[in-house]
Amino acid sequence: MTISDSDFLAWARSARRRPVVLVTLNVMDDTDTPQVLRVATRRYTTATNVYRGRLVDFELDWEMEPGVAGYSEPQLAELEIVNDNRRLDAWKGYRFDGQVQAWLGDRSWDIADFRSQFVGQVTEFQSERDRFRITCRDTQRKLDEIAPAADFTITAKKIGSALLQMLQTPTGPFAPTEIDTAAFTALDTTFPWNLSQSESEDANRLDVIDAILQGFPIDYGPDTAGKITARVWSQPTGSSIHKTIKPLAHPEIERIEPLGEITLKGDGWEVTREDATIKANYPGYRTESFTVALDSQTDAEALGDDRLARFNRPFDRLEYPVGLALFGLELGDEVPIQFPYLGYESGQYGRVTRITRRLRAPSTMEVWV
Repeated sequence: MTISDSDFLAWARSARRRPVVLVTLNVMDDTDTPQVLRVATRRYTTATNVYRGRLVDFELDWEMEPGVAGYSEPQLAELEIVNDNRRLDAWKGYRFDGQVQAWLGDRSWDIADFRSQFVGQVTEFQSERDRFRITCRDTQRKLDEIAPAADFTITAKKIGSALLQMLQTPTGPFAPTEIDTAAFTALDTTFPWNLSQSESEDANRLDVIDAILQGFPIDYGPDTAGKITARVWSQPTGSSIHKTIKPLAHPEIERIEPLGEITLKGDGWEVTREDATIKANYPGYRTESFTVALDSQTDAEALGDDRLARFNRPFDRLEYPVGLALFGLELGDEVPIQFPYLGYESGQYGRVTRITRRLRAPSTMEVWV
């Protein structure tokens, strides 16, 4: 069985998917003999190895280091491994300083069809009662790097009507701010889209790209092949600018986990539940409601002065601070804070300092400003 990239994305959208995270840790045991430890979110067996179902949490964390010029994105991984029956007590004498690798796939797949999620090095090992906590640092991502301005193509695949997965890292261009745009050169950029979604959803594409390219001078032009072209203002070679922000896209932040929740935070949300949908309406700005299809796991509730509306959608659990335009954010971005889901800017700005992704059921993605 061979799983292509398109098969993988189709699996990500499928309600029948049964995701498993596999992790290998290269360690030295108490006799200084190399060992490979294998754990997973559920037991998984290959022709030669067994992954113990001891992994209860796997979190990837991108966090900006203060005081670094430009931007810096050290990716960290936090593993939580349960040891409730004490069978892993021998690990306490091991030296955890080797390579760590994690993969994601379906429990029915061959291991060759899993997709790599993380490759790094153990930096800290903690034993806490009935579990181990292991911190790892990515050894593949380049840190403190600013890419040069250049032509590039963003390959993107559409997941649902408002979710997007970036499949490659562009080399540029960076968008200028606080600079006369007449001093910059225009480049054409093409955004190919996966057209497996119904054509009725095409109207959402410009909205999605709008969200990704916030703050960029840009003109759009859709073509008959279902692609969208964008003219992006770029920094010309040899010019100097006194402020730059993110590249237009960055490596994958995937939303491919089992059914989870969306949390809406903020005073004034009115939540109603109907036969097939749940509506979260913020009165006083516009009359439109934010609507998502229900399933049997859906729940809606109000907690004190801070109202929360929780409901499922067929990807992971996303938590949005009130009014934050989430799509396409990178560490260090200065973003306008908006009123909830309505597009009105509040006149305030925040800087993204942390992005967290959890690989579990349900997984979470949080943005801190």
